[in-house]
Amino acid sequence: MSHFDIPFNYSYHQNPAMRAAISNTGTVTLHNDSASRKIWTERLLYSAPTVPLGPPEGVAPASSLGEHAQSTLARVNALMADRPIWTRRALVNALGGPSNHSILKHLLQHVGYTFRSGPWREAVIRYGVDPRSDPKYRVYQTMMLQLEEDQRASATRGGMRGQRGGRRVKGESSRKDGGLGCESHVFNGVVAGFEGKLWQVCDITDPLLASILGTENLRERCHVRTDGWYHNGTWAKARIIAKTKLNALKLRGMVILDSEFSNIVAIPDVLETGPRGKQRGYARSGKPLDVGLAAAVRGMAATPEREEDEDDYEVKEDEEDEEDEDEEGDDGEDRSGEEDEGEDSDEDELNEDDIVGAAPLTGLEAIDPALRNQLEVTAG
Repeated sequence: MSHFDIPFNYSYHQNPAMRAAISNTGTVTLHNDSASRKIWTERLLYSAPTVPLGPPEGVAPASSLGEHAQSTLARVNALMADRPIWTRRALVNALGGPSNHSILKHLLQHVGYTFRSGPWREAVIRYGVDPRSDPKYRVYQTMMLQLEEDQRASATRGGMRGQRGGRRVKGESSRKDGGLGCESHVFNGVVAGFEGKLWQVCDITDPLLASILGTENLRERCHVRTDGWYHNGTWAKARIIAKTKLNALKLRGMVILDSEFSNIVAIPDVLETGPRGKQRGYARSGKPLDVGLAAAVRGMAATPEREEDEDDYEVKEDEEDEEDEDEEGDDGEDRSGEEDEGEDSDEDELNEDDIVGAAPLTGLEAIDPALRNQLEVTAG
């Protein structure tokens, strides 16, 4: 029994943002005007049989958006008309920078869909465009690269540990966007933005990587699970070299010379798949950089996910995959219960001390002449 003669007044008040409305059936319902709108982004499996032609049901019409949102949506539609597939980071930069990130995430449902895995993982694809249908869309394939944790601050305090050659880039490379501003989604081989881990083929302008990915030696049918329109050797070489170069920049602020990857580039575009380590040759001896990277390329190209299975060339209905993006591997495949670094492969055995292959530099002639005027450098 209560000790109070009069019930305590808790002074409950209705949420002022709530309002009553009558539905089409005549039922009175309550709506919270301050609640954020639900985002209905279409996220497909790599094997989805079809792609959506327009926004899903439930998306509010564009006419209901505010004036600023409508003007931004018009700009996004113009960008998507010119280039049908974008990473979110590239779109934010094209709109003028990070200040547009918040509004963009509410507009993407009006312009395109995404794949949760596969060669175009997490890219925003214009409605009605299926990149698996034509090899011209290979330039929009994405690679998600989980880089090493940034140790540059502690390395600088204690000296550049283990640095035995290379060229250190000063200043802007220490910034998260690499000093590139609205070009932080572009990797030119010398500076890079590290605020994201998703890179698109058309945004990689590094001369060596551009030459590898610019090959005309393509698959006849799209490998919808991992490699897209590229052969397994081509895609594995590009991913391993890109990850090594980015790690070198992030960990040490160093540019590795393209000549140091000559033996890796020489690996065939088409590698046999099957149990790891069964490929023959390809830099099994030599400099640590050659041996380590060649093993990583062989390991990636030979993973079970890249075995030549007829299912990898077909789009089909699959069981719903409930894994979150954070449980997906670095090679673009879903990895239940694993970290973003991906499967335990030879690639993961590389560490900071493996980035040692660059010859000592004595002058700017060691840098690609096309990039010479862009950098201020000091000897490592």
